[in-house]
Amino acid sequence: MVRIREAAKSLMRDTRLFLRMLADPRTPVAARLLALFAVLYVIFPFDLIPDYVPVYGLIDDIIVVAIAIVAIWRMIPQPVMEQFRPPPPANDNGAAPRRGSTTALLIVLVIILALTAAAWWGYGFVASPGETSASGG
Repeated sequence: MVRIREAAKSLMRDTRLFLRMLADPRTPVAARLLALFAVLYVIFPFDLIPDYVPVYGLIDDIIVVAIAIVAIWRMIPQPVMEQFRPPPPANDNGAAPRRGSTTALLIVLVIILALTAAAWWGYGFVASPGETSASGG
């Protein structure tokens, strides 16, 4: 429970940091427009994959937002990043903390895909339990 609370605080801190960087006048207009596009893509119901599709409808939103964040991050000038970015926290031994967020995200995506595949496979048995061949003979 403590790790979840720390992750939530870190996410909020990073979000505020990101918004302050976007608000800086030295940040290009293209980065701001890309952020606006990403927010509108998530809010509006017009998606590449509709949101009512159980898992994939939300995954496309996550992918669009992630790509937009990476692109915006690369568009922000280095002086702006240096001004707003806090120094990395150090552990007791002085080393920077290890971050396993990428691994955790990949594990969650694999689990979601596995559950989706299992549900899709299981639905084939439930939808047509008596059918054994296409000829119906």
